[in-house]
Order: sequence, then structure tokens, then C-alpha cells
Amino acid sequence: MLTDIIFVRKDWAAIAREMHRDQRRILIAAVTVMLLATAGVFVTLSWQIDKGIQAFASEALSFGLFLAVPVWYAFRHRAGGWRKASAVYVLFLAVMLVNDWAIKRGLNSELVSSPRANEPLLYVSVSMLLIWFVPLWMVRAHPAQARSVGLSFRRAWRQVLHGGLGAAILIVHVWATLRYSGLPLSLKPLPYMLFTLFYEVAIQSLTEEMFFRGFLFNYLYCVRQEQLWQTAILVSLLNVLVYLAKFRAPAGLYELLGYVFYVFVMAMMNAILYRRWGGILPGLILNVLFSMGLILR
Repeated sequence: MLTDIIFVRKDWAAIAREMHRDQRRILIAAVTVMLLATAGVFVTLSWQIDKGIQAFASEALSFGLFLAVPVWYAFRHRAGGWRKASAVYVLFLAVMLVNDWAIKRGLNSELVSSPRANEPLLYVSVSMLLIWFVPLWMVRAHPAQARSVGLSFRRAWRQVLHGGLGAAILIVHVWATLRYSGLPLSLKPLPYMLFTLFYEVAIQSLTEEMFFRGFLFNYLYCVRQEQLWQTAILVSLLNVLVYLAKFRAPAGLYELLGYVFYVFVMAMMNAILYRRWGGILPGLILNVLFSMGLILR
């Protein structure tokens, strides 16, 4: 009996070159997004233009990319990875174009301080939940790629519980600080509260957690095997930079420092929760609940 033996010789030099190219692509994507989401958004929000146009431009430069880049990262080794990421980005732009045009068009001041904050028109923001098509599609149709960017919902109730407990700690601390400082808490109109909830659940908190924890923290800590605390601090500081680009501190330096402190602590907690559960769900819950607690200030 003849036995054919086939020897496969791996070209380790070619494999190493491909790994270095992949690392460069990931680094370029992360740096580009951070530049657009900080410098680009800061410049955009400095323009004295219609709030609808301003909001759409800043969201396209930040949250839209926070959603599309993790999708590209998950599918980058498959054919059509760029097309999938581009389709996701177009979906995001379409959803936000409708919402910003309907809700913020013609405003010259912030939505919360305008009479429009109490109008039923804001209920159109429920359409922002269409963005959830992206993570749900990935989990259902491409589970391996979904897990590579933190879309893991195993023991979901425990993840929700941990995220809720983290949010409760931060919210109680914020409210106690505000009470000690003599700053009152105030309820906002119901349409504005629902608008903010949909915005957080589908736009800000979801895309932030997918980019900063599902993509950036996951790549540096889980793939590159960087040190936990160094990685968590670096990613949290980058997360803070985005808020600094968007934040306006009418009360001065102390309010700015307080805001930075809480965002940094939240980002650190979300990194630890990601390490514990291997997914963004607890950090998403914490981010949403904490943001909703802040609008009472």
C-alpha cells in the first residue's frame, strides 16, 4: 500500500508581514477615528450654524464611525468587510439625518433649553432604535465576528445586573455631590426624556461601548495582550477626549473637572466589566443609566 505524505511548509515571513500590515491598518483606523471624533467634532460644534446641521455633522464624525469601525474590524479578514462597514455607516447617517432634520432643524440653542423639548415631535426619535439592527444581525448571522467586538450576551441578566449596580453607585455619588454643592435636581419634559433614552440606547452609549470597549480595549488587552490597567487607563482617557470635544462648561473649570472625573470613572468601570464578562452589555447598561441620571442635574 502506498501512502502519500504531503508536507506543508509555512512561509512564516509572509505571515509576519501580514500580521504587521493588519496591525498598521487597525492602528490607522483607531487614530483616524480619534482625530475626527475630537478635533473634527470640536471644530464642528464651534460653528454658529443650525443645530440640526451641527448635530448631524458631529455625529457623523464620531458615533457613526464608532459603529462602523468595529464592524470593519470584525469582518476585515473576510471578503466584503469594507462594504459591510460602509453599509452600516450609511444606515447610521440615514437614521440620524431623519432625526436631526425633524427634531433639531431650525434651532439656534440646545434642544433641552428650547420650547421644542416638550413637543410630541421628539417621539420620532424611537426610529433611532433601528441602529440595533447592526449588533442583532451580527449576533444572529455572524456570531464569531460578533464576539470579536464584545457582542456577547451569555448570562445576559447577570450582565445587566452588574451594569445596573455600577450605574447606581455612580448616580448616587453624583446626586450626593450635587446636593452637597447646593445644585438642584430637575425633571425634564417627558418628550425630551424619551428622546435622550433612545439616543443613549441606540446612538451614544451603544456606539461608544462598541468602539472603546468592543474594539479598542478588546484589541489592545485581549489580542495584543497589553497590561490590564495601562490599557484601561489609555482607553478611558481616549473616551474622555471625545466628551471634552463636545462639552461646554458654563460654570467654568470645576464643572469641567467634575464631568471629566465621572466620565473617566465610568469608562474604567466599563473596561473592568468587559474583562469580567467578555462583552459590552454591562458597560452599555451602566453608560445608559448613568447618562439618564445625569440629565436630572
